[in-house]
Amino acid sequence: MRKSETLSDIILSSLLVISSLECLATGLKIPCHPAFIPTAIVLSAIFSLLWNGKKRSLPFWIGIPAVIASSVISSDSLKYLFYRIVSFYSKGYYFFYDLMPEDRSDFPIESEAESYLLKAFIFLAVLFCFITTMCLRRLKKTIPAAVLLSFGITPCLVLTDTIPHIIPLAVFAVSFLTLIFSSPARRTGSANYVRSVIFTGLASALLSTAVFMIFPQDAFDEQMVSFKEFTIKAVNTDFNIPDEIKNRFKRHIKETSIDLNDLTDLPDDKSVVMTLRTTCHEAIYLRGSAYSDFDGRNWMNTSFYDNDPYAFSPAFRSENDDYVEITTTAVENVIYTPYYIAGPDYLAMVENDSFMSNSNGLSQYSFKFNDAYSKPEYSADYVNSLGNYSEWVYSHCLYLPEETKQAVLSWLYEQDTAFLSLNDPYLTAARIAELVSQTTEYSRSPSPVDKSKDFCEWFLRDAEKGYCSHYATVTAATLRAMGIPARYASGYIVNADRNIEKTVTGMQAHAWVEAWIEDKWIVIEATPESSVVGSSNTASATSTPAPSVSPSPAPSDTPVPESTVTPEATETPETTPELTKAPATDLSEGTGSIAPVLITIAAIVLIILILPARRLILIALRKNKMKKADINTRARLAYRQAKKLKRYTKTPVPVKVRDAARKAAFSNRRLTDDELKVILEHIKQEKKKLEDSKFLKRLFYKYILVLI
Repeated sequence: MRKSETLSDIILSSLLVISSLECLATGLKIPCHPAFIPTAIVLSAIFSLLWNGKKRSLPFWIGIPAVIASSVISSDSLKYLFYRIVSFYSKGYYFFYDLMPEDRSDFPIESEAESYLLKAFIFLAVLFCFITTMCLRRLKKTIPAAVLLSFGITPCLVLTDTIPHIIPLAVFAVSFLTLIFSSPARRTGSANYVRSVIFTGLASALLSTAVFMIFPQDAFDEQMVSFKEFTIKAVNTDFNIPDEIKNRFKRHIKETSIDLNDLTDLPDDKSVVMTLRTTCHEAIYLRGSAYSDFDGRNWMNTSFYDNDPYAFSPAFRSENDDYVEITTTAVENVIYTPYYIAGPDYLAMVENDSFMSNSNGLSQYSFKFNDAYSKPEYSADYVNSLGNYSEWVYSHCLYLPEETKQAVLSWLYEQDTAFLSLNDPYLTAARIAELVSQTTEYSRSPSPVDKSKDFCEWFLRDAEKGYCSHYATVTAATLRAMGIPARYASGYIVNADRNIEKTVTGMQAHAWVEAWIEDKWIVIEATPESSVVGSSNTASATSTPAPSVSPSPAPSDTPVPESTVTPEATETPETTPELTKAPATDLSEGTGSIAPVLITIAAIVLIILILPARRLILIALRKNKMKKADINTRARLAYRQAKKLKRYTKTPVPVKVRDAARKAAFSNRRLTDDELKVILEHIKQEKKKLEDSKFLKRLFYKYILVLI
């Protein structure tokens, strides 16, 4: 029996470790090297056999150094894995951005991530196998192992679009339920332990098969919805949740990265986002957020300049300033600002140079600003802050992965580059944007991204269709390669008419480039002019509005004092231009997008159904065993149950009960019915104590431990 127990634990721990790591990899969209699968099996076998040995300290002397050694060897890979995990968590929970590693220069591009992460997954396999086998073979406890292994399904708890693939998730569900439900037999050293593992494993397998037959992977993928999109729908749905709680929740869900692999079809979102009235008669860019960090596949606004609020805008207030008043249809997590805001009124709200956060929950605000097509007059305070800020810009907004740099330069020098000899940064930026805009056809249904290639190289060489996010990314990367600091910006574009109220919809969400030229950020438009929504004016350096994309609200601070606070029930998280919908989402559309949530709920319900079924089966088996056994065996079985009850009732076993059990175990004399009755009466009393306990404890005793 010992060999069969060891074998069952080897199989169980191997399945748990492999499925947990596979869930982590597929949930975070990280390639998982196949070499770790045999590694996990071998490690589970080695550690399980070591825990069976007579020298109980030997597994520690081997396991702990192995964990430490593998962590040292894979330290770089672990940093990269940590970065990928945190970047996904930060999509749903903005405070995780504080954990982002600042130096990502050594991280690989996505196509090389598989081999790079091999060492990280081998470390996790060593750690998981060591802890899991220790819990199963020595401690006889499942909770520590269950907590550790649950790390693999953490993607399920982050976003609705990071669910692991079905197969590893199903295997994990089966092995995890088997681990939990066989816990009582393992803890008591029952001779039926192996049978318990087999039985619970089969029951869990049947349950998981039923769940995944009802909800196959393909159907789930078709219904996939982004976390931000689901959040917008959820907070706009009337669940009788107080507006204050809704708004607080929404303002804490900030999308602060743009995954270029996820650039999918843009929705035709015509819902109203805001209304705008201005004294300006030009196209206005309303920036939500600027993204300074670029790794070739993702734009992130994790690096901020927060040392001086004057760095946010260079403009000086003058009599010729324009005025804009914005009223959003929902309270968003950002304040949308025109470029070159004038005057000091807004400074109290500025936290960094990339965005203004709507921490006060405003839905109406106003600004004075300089005309974007004229050269803003620098304020003295901006000039004073310029030295340190310019240094920060050059250190953060020029980085490119080497592969991306070579790709864009190779493409650029195949074009007519006579303009480069003029050494005019305005002309260079405008001409590069024009060249990029001519590479592909604009479409709201872009070509699928080839993840095996560098994004910029793929777009310049192979893509047939793209939209503003594609053009802005490639233009910013090319400017960086030419030594001009540039970053990705997102928000809305409005073709304004003087003193006429304009309605802004999700169709006007847009992405563009900010280039650092002559000590200020200049808007560079790379999207083909004919595709830009509502734009009639173009300028070489300050380009015109571009195509619409789903709104990309970015974090932003509360605006000027002229703003009026009227918090509303909705706020859109900062989002990638192509994925997120406008703040005022039409709930009548896309109802199928909540399917992943319904799937999750249904799966939980089905998993819960196994508990009463398991309870009925275990009680039936227990009664059958008692019925077939002789009186002495029945007494021994009853006494074993009495000892289990003692652990939770804390009541000492009476002497009469203990004596009757000893007689049944060690005497050749047959027990009388009265002696057996003493044990059974004691069990009945102990069960009554558990039945009188609090509700949650009673459920635990009844369905998990099956004691009552």
